Amino acid sequence: MEKNTIPEIKIELFKRGITQQQVAESCGVSKSFVCMYLNGQRKSSKIESVLRDKFNISMSENAYEENYLNYYKHIEVPLILFDVSKNKSIILFQNEASEKFLDDKVFFKIFSIIDFLKKLNSQKPILERVFKKRMITTKYHLSVSFKLIENNRAVVFIEDKTHDVMKRKKIEVEVQELESFNSSVCHDLRTPLHLISGYCELVFDEIHDEKIKPYLNIIKKNITKMNKLINDLTELARISKASIDISKINVTEIFLNKCEFYSQVNSGVDYKVSYDKNIEIFGDISLIEILIDNLVNNAFKYSRHNKNPIIKLGFLSSQTEKLKTFYIKDNGVGFSADEEEDVFKPFVRLHDQEKFQGTGIGLTTVKRIVEKHNARIWYESKPDIGTTVYLSFPC
Repeated sequence: MEKNTIPEIKIELFKRGITQQQVAESCGVSKSFVCMYLNGQRKSSKIESVLRDKFNISMSENAYEENYLNYYKHIEVPLILFDVSKNKSIILFQNEASEKFLDDKVFFKIFSIIDFLKKLNSQKPILERVFKKRMITTKYHLSVSFKLIENNRAVVFIEDKTHDVMKRKKIEVEVQELESFNSSVCHDLRTPLHLISGYCELVFDEIHDEKIKPYLNIIKKNITKMNKLINDLTELARISKASIDISKINVTEIFLNKCEFYSQVNSGVDYKVSYDKNIEIFGDISLIEILIDNLVNNAFKYSRHNKNPIIKLGFLSSQTEKLKTFYIKDNGVGFSADEEEDVFKPFVRLHDQEKFQGTGIGLTTVKRIVEKHNARIWYESKPDIGTTVYLSFPC
């Protein structure tokens, strides 16, 4: 009986008018399984015996090998095909696209990882699962994907990430330069503002024309606003550069301290504060205090015109133990869905500046702190109903 390759078996079946469905019914397997067999993706002694005994078609011993090589030779992505059937893995095929990325150091790492995956597979099957590893050569930043496949084979795909890494590093440098510029500008602005404020006070005390004093008050008010903006920008720049020191934090305690402070600031308003006890997360205590301060300040500010202002801290039970989620809720003015994209943008104010004072930096700072903790922030809000800000931190 003549031994056939996989393409030859397909041709032979076609010439005889034998369909994949007929083969499947003869073998008692699905048509898709027969299709995978004829594509060289699966081995099956049952199909081989039916082809041999019923249809007088036999497969050559190297049919799968030839099919693998033929398939992978036509892939343009940098790759290497390995035989992992023996103790020492060997390269069956390596395309030209992969050659420029590989040096002795990378080859050693690839072989080491394949040996590890072989041991792992002997304990628990991991066929078709993709494992990724970053590797760095003198010229390239690579993302290397490993996959054990049928018939004691392993395939390694190589992706060049050099351009992405260089682009990211360039952006990081530009951001650092921008933050340094921001810090420098803020520092340089303080001195002239201090002088203007000082001279304004002198003029105010010396002048007796009551018509002039309202204009001086406007100057003083805007100097105060400018100083607050500079302080907020300086804090944002500091937070961006700060390293974080992780510890367990009681969010409830911080929340209550901030509520007590802002209740005194807004002493003419009767706020109702409720909270869940002992909400704890892991984070940097100084940054989390700034985050909660901004959110509580907003909750008090935007609900102060409500007849019965309510501020609430709550905990959401998570379906995963990897995250802890809490929220701060108010029944203030809220905002519409059209304004959602602008919430975390710096200097953007969603409400009347005369009615609700601020610099527009607070939520930008909150977002930056959340990002530094690899956490997540989102919100729900409706005009005249209120806003709920959710924060989810890794455990």
